[in-house]
Amino acid sequence: MLITVNMKYFYRLDIVKSDLVKEFTTEILNSENIESINYFKKGHAPILGRFIAKDGWVSIILKPKVKLDFEVGGLKYRKGKKRKGGDNFLQIKDGDIMIRT
Repeated sequence: MLITVNMKYFYRLDIVKSDLVKEFTTEILNSENIESINYFKKGHAPILGRFIAKDGWVSIILKPKVKLDFEVGGLKYRKGKKRKGGDNFLQIKDGDIMIRT
């Protein structure tokens, strides 16, 4: 399942270790910081994330001016710059094999 935060930060929590999932939920899923959450069912995910969101898509929009550490859940910023967003797609659990196509 794909999780996006402010349509800028992309997370797949099924590919990371459990401690990184806990880190993500503690930092990002604080109800005081969330403006809206939308869920798109499998097959109804917008074209933008269809391949990565093959099991569904959760879009989280945070309230304006919320300051968070988005480098949770194994996220790496694109080109090292926060303003460009980032993802954690290159993270893998111990013992898993990464296959790139």
